[in-house]
Amino acid sequence: MGFRLPSSVRYLPRRAHIFSTAAVVYAILKITQLLNRAFRRNEEQCDNAWIKANTRAAEQILRTSTARRGLWIKCCQYVAARSDALPPEYSTVLSKSLDDCPPTPPVQVIETVTNQLQETPFGIEFQSKNGRLVTISDVFEGFDPARPIASASIAQVHVATLKTSGQRVVLKVQHPGIRPMLLQDLQDLKTLLTWIAGAEPKYDMRPVLDAWIRMVPLETNFLNEMANLQAVKTTLSTAPDHLMADAYVPEPMPHLTSDKLFVMEYIDGCKVTDIETIDKYSVNRDELITNITRSFGNQLFVGHVFSGDPHPGNFLIHELEDGGVPVLLDFGICVKVEEDVRCGFARLILAAIDNDSYSIVKALSEVGVNLNRADPTASLDIIKYLFRTTAPQEESRKEQNAMKEKLEKNNSQMERNARDTPIHQVFADEPMPEDVEKPGKRESRSPVDSFPGDLVFFFRSLGMLRGLAVKMDVRHSYLDVLRPFAEHAIKVSCPEQDQMKEVVYRPVFTSGRFDALTAARVLQRVFHILHEKEMMIGMQVAAYKNGKLVLNIASGQRGRYDLRPVTTKSLFNSFSSTKGLTAILFASLQDDYDVQYHDLVTKYWPEYGQNGKESTTIAHILSHSAGLAQALPEDMNMLRLRDDWKGIIEHLETSRPAHVPGERSEYHVLTFGWLVAGLIMKITGHTYQNHLRKLVKEFGIEDECFCGTMPEDLLPDVSGSRVASLSSSIINDIQRGPIGKAIAHVKTGNCSNKKYDSKDKTSKAAEDIGGVRNPQEEAKAILNNLNVPATGLSQAPAYLLDLNFFNHPVLRAGFVPSANGHFTARALAMLFAAVGNKGAVDNKELLKPDRVEKMQQMFCKIDPEGRRAWGAGVTLYDTVDKSGKLTKHGAIGHGGIGGSFAFAVPSEKFSMAVTLNKLNALSVSSAVAIVVVCRIMKIPMPVWYHDFGKLIMKTLKEDGPVELESEAAVMEKLFRSGGESDLMKMLIG
Repeated sequence: MGFRLPSSVRYLPRRAHIFSTAAVVYAILKITQLLNRAFRRNEEQCDNAWIKANTRAAEQILRTSTARRGLWIKCCQYVAARSDALPPEYSTVLSKSLDDCPPTPPVQVIETVTNQLQETPFGIEFQSKNGRLVTISDVFEGFDPARPIASASIAQVHVATLKTSGQRVVLKVQHPGIRPMLLQDLQDLKTLLTWIAGAEPKYDMRPVLDAWIRMVPLETNFLNEMANLQAVKTTLSTAPDHLMADAYVPEPMPHLTSDKLFVMEYIDGCKVTDIETIDKYSVNRDELITNITRSFGNQLFVGHVFSGDPHPGNFLIHELEDGGVPVLLDFGICVKVEEDVRCGFARLILAAIDNDSYSIVKALSEVGVNLNRADPTASLDIIKYLFRTTAPQEESRKEQNAMKEKLEKNNSQMERNARDTPIHQVFADEPMPEDVEKPGKRESRSPVDSFPGDLVFFFRSLGMLRGLAVKMDVRHSYLDVLRPFAEHAIKVSCPEQDQMKEVVYRPVFTSGRFDALTAARVLQRVFHILHEKEMMIGMQVAAYKNGKLVLNIASGQRGRYDLRPVTTKSLFNSFSSTKGLTAILFASLQDDYDVQYHDLVTKYWPEYGQNGKESTTIAHILSHSAGLAQALPEDMNMLRLRDDWKGIIEHLETSRPAHVPGERSEYHVLTFGWLVAGLIMKITGHTYQNHLRKLVKEFGIEDECFCGTMPEDLLPDVSGSRVASLSSSIINDIQRGPIGKAIAHVKTGNCSNKKYDSKDKTSKAAEDIGGVRNPQEEAKAILNNLNVPATGLSQAPAYLLDLNFFNHPVLRAGFVPSANGHFTARALAMLFAAVGNKGAVDNKELLKPDRVEKMQQMFCKIDPEGRRAWGAGVTLYDTVDKSGKLTKHGAIGHGGIGGSFAFAVPSEKFSMAVTLNKLNALSVSSAVAIVVVCRIMKIPMPVWYHDFGKLIMKTLKEDGPVELESEAAVMEKLFRSGGESDLMKMLIG
């Protein structure tokens, strides 16, 4: 064996060339930057200078990469595919690297093909039969080693004809010595990136290379590539009909394939980037991109494997005369994903489509990315930007610049959010949870360094789809194309035995009363209609009469993408219905401690009497008149919300009211619960949670009623969890849907205001970056600009304005006794059953009889007509019976944003609760359920629901089942005839 130099010496000239090129590129860019500053060039002059500099830098990179081939060609290919991510000069110049590498000399090609043929199954059999080694001429005709049809980073491709059949085939021949060279290149690239990370830590991309290092050796094994190709081909041909992709994978020749030689059928066609030829044959570019996207969705979500090294050079367009069919090539790097990661990718796609920030965070966690726990919204702009709809090149550059400006503007805030806020102290009489990070713990982390390899390849594939669409000048919503594939992945991941079988969960409980039985039968028909029209996801309805449960029914599934059925034991976050629980809990303690409504708060809570709050009474707090609607602590991140009880109380003690206590009522969306909980602790010496645990245990609902007390096994959306996942469309309803159009009509007198036209997909509705909407910013805009009375939400942290974030385990465990109660409908109905039955339920006294009467005392009006008013922490509603008789404040209860509602009618000893997980600004499903039960059981109902229900029934009768196809149609019809809307009724129930 001849002497070989060590690789460190053998590759020294190559490495010197690479590092010197990096120095030259750095110098070009740095000098341009300095000259722009020194000569104070204007914007146009700077742009021209950067165009020249980027072109020179790209040409330098291309020359070196072309000479050195290997990994550097692959880097060029990736950059060339990202027309949207880098200045266009790089894409234009580096696109020449796609399949234009210097070919291997013919002598070496002949040597490689001959040697590899002898190792194939055909070559081994040939030698056994003929007593000699196989040669190229024994297998192929027309093979020209000097004329490859393409030459890329790993191999080059030749065309030949099989002697036995006359079939044309391609031979993918590996460049000699490519494997050790690639490994050395990877190490050099990692060194370069280490230098960059040292100069600019936030650009530390080294973790991305870890995945490449693992995958590159596989790419140099053509037997592995053939297995990948066969897997993809099988998936494409056996997928369900609605998931088929009009794409083709060449047929491999296993008997002629070895480690360094891959033979497959020859497919004629043009490059996907050959726009001139594509247009010559009038091929629809959008359909072409759609089919390529569908093939990717098929690989990832149906076949569990996808190409991890895509670039435009790996696609041909075949059958141009018949409209064009994409041909998929090169499966050297394929990512095989586990079931949980595949579902994580699917949920990431669906969350991006739904603009659901929390689900994005959750899906990232499932695939191994953990964003900052204190405020996970901090890094979401980048993720959403990656998922935006593709746009033509000029528009794409504008999007890129807008995103850059936005990130620079928010950089300091993101850095603050990257550090956990210190936790002051947890609940006074309860231990600190073991998983809470201790005060002072700081951890700085680049957004990239937590990305696992699979996710890097996933985003790279999406980047290729985006870059290809930009290059072909196509506006392409690849997320919409991928949706059915992602939904399929979620569905098959849920065992069939666990999936919802019927819309209504069995058994349905009724007490045997004829009216309850009738209501149950009608509700079952209603639930089927609501589910068919997608007006509900999951829902529970429960009712008590004379202190006894008479109806308990559940329907639907636990989440939009959680196919498990809702049962009567499923838990729902009912938002402000939690205020009803808080008010009842406080009322249950008042008589034991002789607390009067006219008592000053300082009688029990001396520290509260600061900064103009000295005159605040118990009644002011219970009627939302304390003036602290906006008094939210700063830096209210999730961990502080869950654990910093002392800090929140101290903040309320020192806050200055917005007005003299009692002067007017402003809805205390969040602060109400903390104020009442603070009173409970100061009056009794024990926490709200301790009193709640005692109450729910006494009345047998300890596993159906939680607020800051939820056990850990219920927090995640796992197999054993009973918690329903929330899906909020409130922002869309108000800003873009029929409700938005009604608001526009009220504000402008023109119902066709384009900004709110839900049918106009190119309207102002998609004005955010790349069409990706920001629900938190939209919520603030709505609260600030649509005449909603002050609520405190406009000052809330971003994650609290996106109701989907209440799916977050930290928020579910958070102590927010205004908005974070988790209930079954039975538990809520039971609590209000005591209010409706002189304080007793199930033959147990929860409240003193006269306390119920005092809770119904009106402290102030909510609306000018006085049809709704504040009692002792609950809402008083005018009621109307079937005959139209009106009763002033005949019902007492509280609604929650999105549609949950619980109330009692004391005159009828009746109570009812509705819980649901599809949150709408106006919930048709909730209103219909209340109207059905109350009408059949002859119970007076709140006027709002009575009127709304009449409007719904009228709409249903007018349109009938044929024309009425969606919730949006119902809402639009309602608002067309319903006149001006009352936003407070929509937002707080």
